Amino acid sequence: MASRVTVKISGPAFRVTAYVVNGKILKQLQSATEEDALYEDEPLSIVGNIALRAIRVANGFCIDNVDNFKFEVRIDEEIKEVEKVGLLYEGCDFEDEFDSEFEKTLLAKSENCEPVGEDFSAKAGQMLVLEFEDIRLAELTCSFDVSSQIGLKDIELGLVDLDVVSEISQATYELGLLNGLEKDIRYIIFNGEKYEFDMDVLSGYASHFVLVKRNKAGQWVQESL
Repeated sequence: MASRVTVKISGPAFRVTAYVVNGKILKQLQSATEEDALYEDEPLSIVGNIALRAIRVANGFCIDNVDNFKFEVRIDEEIKEVEKVGLLYEGCDFEDEFDSEFEKTLLAKSENCEPVGEDFSAKAGQMLVLEFEDIRLAELTCSFDVSSQIGLKDIELGLVDLDVVSEISQATYELGLLNGLEKDIRYIIFNGEKYEFDMDVLSGYASHFVLVKRNKAGQWVQESL
């Protein structure tokens, strides 16, 4: 008999999205007016509709800041007690690292932490417009069906590492633009399959945009739009 698994994480968020643009699109953005804006009278908010590509950099739910978040795991209608949430590094022993019961611990594993932007490489003339969203209260939700018995110990948090060697990391993390975020909670892993979280903004929202581009030395630098 199939069971429905739902994992919810709620708390403050700092969502970051990278929009890939070229010189032509940049000119469109720079000439946009409040009448063009998609929300909050922010002309640059049209970037999501005209960009070449969008890349989620971070949701802002960092595994190192779990004390700021509320976790709920529900299997069918039963809420599972989450005693501890944390990152288990490869080669480390659970009992040495965590003062909690394995059956009541929601883990992420360092060996399953994927690098941000690993498939992205900017072509000549391409730049990034970064959107930073400060959210007072957001909720991540991930739901999926399983055909076998499942407990908290069978569920793993999937992470994206922001401090890596990639162009997206160079254009965000290495420029100090991510508010100290390093390992972003992005999905649930069960039985080798990844199930992504969806984010809902519940209250308190502000957004701003930054342009990053390569200089003559080939380094990513921040510029005003």
